[in-house]
Amino acid sequence: MWGTIDLSTSTGEAPNTFTSVNPASSLSWNFSDMQLTNFQSPLVATAGFEEYTPGPNHALDFYSGGAVVATGSVSLFRVDVDNINDLTAIGSGNAVLLTNGDGPNAFFTEVLNDTGGSMELLFTVSGFFPVDYVGNFNSTGTLSTVPEPSTAALAVLGALGLGALALLRRRRTRES
Repeated sequence: MWGTIDLSTSTGEAPNTFTSVNPASSLSWNFSDMQLTNFQSPLVATAGFEEYTPGPNHALDFYSGGAVVATGSVSLFRVDVDNINDLTAIGSGNAVLLTNGDGPNAFFTEVLNDTGGSMELLFTVSGFFPVDYVGNFNSTGTLSTVPEPSTAALAVLGALGLGALALLRRRRTRES
């Protein structure tokens, strides 16, 4: 158990997701001051996890080409491991962009447009490489936007409408 994540540095990939970051592998992010709030220790045949939430000095910065392109906040970071002997862990979390960075604002604007203003991102992290014993690590990860809720709702309503239309056509065909 780390207890506290002082600093995490991830080199992220967003294949076919962010056209504003070229190449996609040039996107990286750092988050700091995450506090352990919930955990289950793994056993030989039982999975375990650790959940972290932001501490009082939490920060999240996104970089492209060495420039800060956006800042935000991680709402939850969870690390899962299959069992006590598993040396690989997978982390995932939710983040929200809050401000544009010092660099070009194309990334911030793209996330704004893709999320309908919610600015919510999902990320996964793997390949944890500890750099010391106080909670600093490097990793690799992926990043994607969370579509605005109204887009998902419209897709569901469209599917329901098409289903209802198909049902009506079957009834008319039987009645004829």
